[in-house]
Amino acid sequence: MMSEKPIVIVGAGVIGLTCAHHLALKGYKNVRIVAKEYPTTDAYSKNYASSGVFTHHKLNQLDQSLHELSEKTYHHFKALSKYSDTSISFIDCMDSFPIDANYTVSTELDDSKFLVSISESSSEINIGYNYPTWTLNPRTYVSWLEHQLKDVYKIKCDKLELKSLKQVEELYNPKTIVNCTGMGLQYDGSWDPTCFSTKEVSLLIKPSKLCILEPDNVLNIHLKDNTVCYRATRGSENDVVIGITSDILSCSNNQLSARETISLFNVAFPELLIDDWFDIKRFNVKMKHLRKGGIKIGRQVKECSLSIIDCYGFGNHDFELSWGASCEVMKLISDSKSKL
Repeated sequence: MMSEKPIVIVGAGVIGLTCAHHLALKGYKNVRIVAKEYPTTDAYSKNYASSGVFTHHKLNQLDQSLHELSEKTYHHFKALSKYSDTSISFIDCMDSFPIDANYTVSTELDDSKFLVSISESSSEINIGYNYPTWTLNPRTYVSWLEHQLKDVYKIKCDKLELKSLKQVEELYNPKTIVNCTGMGLQYDGSWDPTCFSTKEVSLLIKPSKLCILEPDNVLNIHLKDNTVCYRATRGSENDVVIGITSDILSCSNNQLSARETISLFNVAFPELLIDDWFDIKRFNVKMKHLRKGGIKIGRQVKECSLSIIDCYGFGNHDFELSWGASCEVMKLISDSKSKL
């Protein structure tokens, strides 16, 4: 039997909205979301992390537990891809790795193929994988989640800037708080000291007319320091999105400047240059919230049996791990043992 006391989810990024959606799908009625920003009203805010123009699944060197969360999300997105308003689609993806890098990428994705000598132009890149990848428009997807929660499941969403998780307890008298704040808001009003913000940069560009790219195709170039530069075509507009992700470069003391980012793009995608420059239509900068030591999923119990479930610190893996993370939250809510 469902508790009469509500389950309050704090944060309306992709992690918070996915946890709420998972609860709704499981039949939980008394769920409420509290957040400062929502996708349908604040998606263009630089501090609303779950936004942007493009994201997709990449082969990452995640540890085994996170790899399992990524695979759960992959298969969940495959089921959702039949709904066009989610913006989720599956297209071909190529991942290229340096020959002298010690990569131990494992994949059980459908139809994945290991390739050898995929690049003739560079002796540094000659191994890789070809596989179907999910892609989505982040803004469209989180807006779809919000509409599902509000219109279909009638979940109450309060817009409020919270000062502490204790304030949530005082306002709603919940049985459980699911803490999906990017920087880890604490019960006493402080923030998780191991969390920090970083910038994620992507460019929307117009390629040279001489550059012929396959439509609906993604290319990930894995550099030697585990940085990934990606290129994705947008067939309907004949534009290309290029971006960069890196757990190493996302550390708080090693931020990339705009000049350094462009330099990496120049090396990764010289075929897109026009007279040694990119024809940039839009420069996208989003804040991502990470946690030293990795994501945090766990439960703590306060007085009066208040249960706080932490689920934050995902950084640029937020969409990739979203459904898998919500599965772990569901285990904790149902008092099952979580792996994380």
